[in-house]
Amino acid sequence: MNPAGEGKQTVEAEVPMAEMHDFCTYVRQVTQGRGSFTFTFERYEEAPSNVAQKVIDNVRTMGVAIRPCTVPAAGKPGFELGEDEMEVGIGIHGEPGTHKEALPPADEIVDHILDKILSDIDYTGHEVAVMVNSSGATPLMELFIINNHVADVLAAKGIKVYKTYVGEYMTSLEMEGFSVSLLRLDDELKVLLDAHADTIAFKA
Repeated sequence: MNPAGEGKQTVEAEVPMAEMHDFCTYVRQVTQGRGSFTFTFERYEEAPSNVAQKVIDNVRTMGVAIRPCTVPAAGKPGFELGEDEMEVGIGIHGEPGTHKEALPPADEIVDHILDKILSDIDYTGHEVAVMVNSSGATPLMELFIINNHVADVLAAKGIKVYKTYVGEYMTSLEMEGFSVSLLRLDDELKVLLDAHADTIAFKA
């Protein structure tokens, strides 16, 4: 465990895949859902460190779910919800969020997410890339409803959307929910974002 700035710590751990879910759940619980997790990134070619750090510094994501997933290694849902509840701040590996709330209309969920994201980074005067990601079982039509309100809120705040992604980019098995990500862009990130990509999970 190494210092990583005031009030922050970096934890490096080698965790067997079979135990990753429990370890990630524990970390999210003790940090109340805040922090960066790179459990899946080691499977892919790393981006240059300066670019990776720029993205980390300029992106924020928040997700909610109305139905959990069951990770096979765990054998049970990552959390429990009532019929009219949602889990706020979920993790991509099926981990529980920071708390539960009564399930409001879709626009109010978006408002809550964007309030948190926009209060953490100043996006004023910047173009952004938007990603509305399905957690696995959320239909595309519902994701576009979410994205419509995201676009309306950002337009009202004078934040220009450079590029939008809507779909299943990183899912959590059968979890029903979604996440919204905003990436604050500069010229370098725009060039990289516009670069050709042809992979199983992402094409551009």
